[in-house]
Amino acid sequence: MSNDNRNSRGRFANQLFRNVSSHLIAKKYNLKFQYGQQDDFDKLGISFFTAGQNFFDNTIYFEDEFNSEYLKYILSDEPMYLPENLKSNFNLTNSHCQHPESARFVHSFLNDPDTKQSIIGHNKYKDRYNNNNDVFVHVRLDDASQYCPPIEYFEHALDSLQFTNGYISSDSIDDEFCKKLINKYNLQVVKEDAPTTIQFGSTCNHVVLSGGTFSWMIGVMGFHSDITFPIQKIRWHGDIFIFEDWKGIKC
Repeated sequence: MSNDNRNSRGRFANQLFRNVSSHLIAKKYNLKFQYGQQDDFDKLGISFFTAGQNFFDNTIYFEDEFNSEYLKYILSDEPMYLPENLKSNFNLTNSHCQHPESARFVHSFLNDPDTKQSIIGHNKYKDRYNNNNDVFVHVRLDDASQYCPPIEYFEHALDSLQFTNGYISSDSIDDEFCKKLINKYNLQVVKEDAPTTIQFGSTCNHVVLSGGTFSWMIGVMGFHSDITFPIQKIRWHGDIFIFEDWKGIKC
């Protein structure tokens, strides 16, 4: 359906990329828009543009193969993409919106002062910001276990840090991979829903990520954290780990 992301594919953090892209488009063209998993984003204090008035008869469909360049042009000041010249609905349900340009858009969106203040204010663990020396480890396994960085990556990252308490979250926390890290570093398991996991993890002073959008989301919302991520040649997600102030470790 046009101007509607509610039935899009992918998990929660996938939806962040799609929703932010849609938010920017809807705001520029004053479109009526409905966003996927809005209830969970509300828990995080993240709101998208919903005051639009326009709904048109034609639709532009986004596909992954051209999304990177096309989104940039859509949001530009090129004459043909000005609101008075382009009157169309947009359908992003078949696009993951995962490329460097989108990553920068999402980063800027979340770091907008009003949005950032709302996220911090909604965080039930907000008293932990800048008030701990803990580490949070996220391990993405499940259906992407073949892309998980080797355990040596996590060991190297943890061995390089001095921390007080260690925490770990995973979609496969009972996997032997996670158990090895838990036992070696005395990590405490965080087993919460997606918004709560992100809220807690992003308050830790140190954050060690896997690949994937959920890990990325914890990192990008770690406003006061130092972030470590794996540099991988083979991945199942887009090129989104692009920020120079994050520490990359080659795998």
